[in-house]
Amino acid sequence: MLHSKPLVRGLLVIFLLAGWLAGILMPTLAPVKAAPQEQTVSPGDVVISEFRTQEPNGGNDEFIELFNRTGGPIDLSNWQVRALTTNGTESVKVTISNRKILSPGQHYLIANTNSTGGYNGTILPDQTYSSGIIDTGGIAVFDRNGLKIDSVGMNSSSIYAEGIFLSPLTDPSKSYERKLGGASGSYQDTDDNQSDFSLITPSNPQNISSAPIYSTDVPTFTPTNTPTSTNTSTPTNTPTATFTPGSTTPTPTSTTALPLSIIINEVAWAGTAASSNDEWIELYNPGLNTVNLNGWHLFILDMNRNIVQDILLTGSIPAGGYYLLARSSSNTPTPPACVVFNSADVTIDKTFTASLSNSGAILELKDPPGNLVDTANSDGGSWPAGLSFNYSSMERRGTVLDSSTAWFTFAGPTASNARDCVGNRVRGTPKGSNWAWTVTITPTPRPPKTATPRPPTPFGRMVINEFLPRAGFDWNNDGVIDVNDEFIEIENLGPVDVNLSGWKLDDEINTGSSPYTLPNKILKTGEHAVFYGSMTNILLNDSGDSVRLINKSGVVVDARTYGVVKYPDQSHCRIPDGNGYWQLACFPTPGNENALAGVLPAPPPDKANQPAACLLPDTTPEEFRLAECAPFGANIWNRKYWDDAAGQNQFIVPDSFSKSQTIVE
Repeated sequence: MLHSKPLVRGLLVIFLLAGWLAGILMPTLAPVKAAPQEQTVSPGDVVISEFRTQEPNGGNDEFIELFNRTGGPIDLSNWQVRALTTNGTESVKVTISNRKILSPGQHYLIANTNSTGGYNGTILPDQTYSSGIIDTGGIAVFDRNGLKIDSVGMNSSSIYAEGIFLSPLTDPSKSYERKLGGASGSYQDTDDNQSDFSLITPSNPQNISSAPIYSTDVPTFTPTNTPTSTNTSTPTNTPTATFTPGSTTPTPTSTTALPLSIIINEVAWAGTAASSNDEWIELYNPGLNTVNLNGWHLFILDMNRNIVQDILLTGSIPAGGYYLLARSSSNTPTPPACVVFNSADVTIDKTFTASLSNSGAILELKDPPGNLVDTANSDGGSWPAGLSFNYSSMERRGTVLDSSTAWFTFAGPTASNARDCVGNRVRGTPKGSNWAWTVTITPTPRPPKTATPRPPTPFGRMVINEFLPRAGFDWNNDGVIDVNDEFIEIENLGPVDVNLSGWKLDDEINTGSSPYTLPNKILKTGEHAVFYGSMTNILLNDSGDSVRLINKSGVVVDARTYGVVKYPDQSHCRIPDGNGYWQLACFPTPGNENALAGVLPAPPPDKANQPAACLLPDTTPEEFRLAECAPFGANIWNRKYWDDAAGQNQFIVPDSFSKSQTIVE
């Protein structure tokens, strides 16, 4: 069929007109490109909460304490603390390190560590400087963009003074502390130094590990550079509040959460004395408002980051409150209704079924949109704290980012009021303040003003640096490869030498090997000492065990628990030495710097041609060892026979002297 040209043109015009009208009447669905959200910080969000410019230890015994007054975490990376010099110019004392996150209600301590009369407090500073601050000058805090966030001046002409300045400190026993204001107990900030500060004695410096102070009347963050959209339709994901008829209180719906707005506060991966299966996890709300947990997820991951269980949370957690999850797999609980805890002592909010492996797992807490709010043991590997031999829990040391140093082992002088399913006191603090937060540090007595200040007494700091639980080489050079080649290495990290006399090495408490008392030996600062099994008679079980270092007062100063050891010559070590993270597969380096790889030393000439040792696990019954290992056994030991978990595979044993095949099953 033929069409005329006018008809074709008419159809084309109608088609174009329809497309033009659609563009006007329909919303534009161009993709939204989100600009990065940047934290907005205003003056007064972070304040100088306490400071001193001199003390009995001398003019350099100074510190500056900062405090987060807001309801959200603040990234202090590249912020500066400045002070005024004698001629009134600014001098940068500290540029705060990267990745320093100050959570709501937390303090950050900066101190002068000058070698002449420097800071002498018992609370460790989070960062240091080395040049003094004049008593008649001033101190100020600036963010990374150069905005002055807070300041204080000590003379009438100080450019850092807010309102009426403070009188210079003349009494070395006192410091200036910001006043508490409001019913919430947070620090006040009226922009008048004289009104905001008061003198206190003795000083009370607090660091990032100190117990937070929370407030209900503080400002919160507003993100800037918010994403723009060309979509003119009404968005459907705007957080709203749901009202129940007849009620004046809105029920908040789940929205995007800030990091650390809810934290994983305690993990009892070892269970309880009633059952090692009675594991539990505690969440904590450090914020200012109740958080609706409906739609939140707590993921338990294995060491390969595979999901073991996805726990869907329900309910809510009040400000300053706790949320308790317990594993519902107790072995014959008594009474039958008991799940992990005696129900009269503590209430469980949620149950789960997956096991928290003693060798380590990873926990991830996510809000409904899937944003990662907090983690526990995110680096993988063994748990950073907690003990299996006495079922002590792993507790968070504060509202701090998850790391190997963010956790400590419960070591309270008395057990919790909570009881397990057979009545034992739980070694942890379920639904209660973590043990370290309840410890009150007694201020160091101050000498009289006329007394000559004395520097603090230095002390040694001993740690377990490396240990080898299964040997495959003659590490102690006695000509035999056996359990006597296992070793434990300790190191002195302190500034002074330590006499090891009276110290002890041990494995699990009240079981296993007998403790070994260390000899009368001086361990110099930075020096290692290696103790082989031939000396200690401590058998480090291949099926899993603990290593403990005990001082002469009977206090456990360092401990490490490990799981099943399948391969010889893989030590556990700290990298870097002494204060680094624990690594699970190090190359043995007794007496030398720890390493992940290396070359076995050459054996003595008279041992070079000897056959390889029969490296059965030390838990193997002696009858099997005699049957399989030389000189009496058939010497047919092979790892793949033992690592066949199913026990159903067949292996042909090579035998060049026989026409028939020998099969091991």
